[in-house]
Amino acid sequence: MITGNFEAVSNTPCAIHIAGLNRTNLGISCSVATNFSTVITYLKPYQPYKLTLTGDSVYFAHLDLLAPTVLDLTVAKMTRGGIPNAPKEFKIFIDGVEKYSIDDYNSGGCATYSKTFFVEIRPDNDVQRRNSAGQNDDFEVPEER
Repeated sequence: MITGNFEAVSNTPCAIHIAGLNRTNLGISCSVATNFSTVITYLKPYQPYKLTLTGDSVYFAHLDLLAPTVLDLTVAKMTRGGIPNAPKEFKIFIDGVEKYSIDDYNSGGCATYSKTFFVEIRPDNDVQRRNSAGQNDDFEVPEER
């Protein structure tokens, strides 16, 4: 999910493009933030996606990228051999660096703007394994005998 805001000349467009989705909003002012419409896109892990921001008269853009949760990645088969799948968390990489937001100023001031970033999600293998769907607990799960 992508949320954020931008500063652009009144009634000029600013757009987000990613994975075939496009969201365009009109600016309020180069000194007042306008919220982007939320973009919900389903990205496959380990696949880089091009995220492009464009606009006619944009000064600043801020995006928050929220990693998918296990609920976002619901799978048809919830158990393996009767044992609940352990939910995984995900990390977001922007241009190869783990980050969860983008802040970018237009060096030309409130002018034509186009910037491309590469976004990739990867499973976070550092999170603690959970014994049940979304529930952390302090109990050891007994092994089958």
